[in-house]
Amino acid sequence: MSREERRRDMRREEMRRDMSREERREERGDEGESERRRDMRKEEMRRDMSREERRRDMRKEEMRRDMRKEEMRRDMRWGRRGEI
Repeated sequence: MSREERRRDMRREEMRRDMSREERREERGDEGESERRRDMRKEEMRRDMSREERRRDMRKEEMRRDMRKEEMRRDMRWGRRGEI
């Protein structure tokens, strides 16, 4: 069994688990209510994801800026040392 097949099986199993969880939830309560809740949860997850992505991008940009600063400092130091 290849890694891809295993990954596909895991994904399928996960989806099956999610489905049965949703079905149980719908059996318990009003179907419309649970659907609204599910939509809200999806929207919330999407918002969290984009927030997380923005945070990650900001961190990356910050690191890049720090690297640039550090390189400039190093260049200045080396430049001075070279001149002396």
